[in-house]
Amino acid sequence: MKTPPLEAVASPYAVMLRNRNFVLYLVGRFAASLGQQMLTVGSAGSLYERTHSPLHLGLVGLTQMAR
Repeated sequence: MKTPPLEAVASPYAVMLRNRNFVLYLVGRFAASLGQQMLTVGSAGSLYERTHSPLHLGLVGLTQMAR
């Protein structure tokens, strides 16, 4: 059996990554996710710095997970 040329065996993601709008969407989702994680860490750090209470920090984490 003859193997197809390398150009014919493309990744299934190659078609999506050729679409400019989809790449912009992926970059936007990545930036939004990174920003959300930075906000979560910043607010938790600020809360712990003010209260020095692991209980309060845990309760805030619990309410964020329940959301």
